[in-house]
Amino acid sequence: MQKYGTSKISLKNSIVFAEAEKGRGSVIYMVDDVSFRSFWQNGKLFLANAVFF
Repeated sequence: MQKYGTSKISLKNSIVFAEAEKGRGSVIYMVDDVSFRSFWQNGKLFLANAVFF
């Protein structure tokens, strides 16, 4: 079982959103499902921006 301090350190260098250039476009990485049950209202905006812009 991990202690709280150990988990917090392991998350320190993790990402939530990332972008990688691929050819003439780019790939957007989202670690979490931003549209899950519409829990996060701004998640729809993140998803639309990732797809269309």
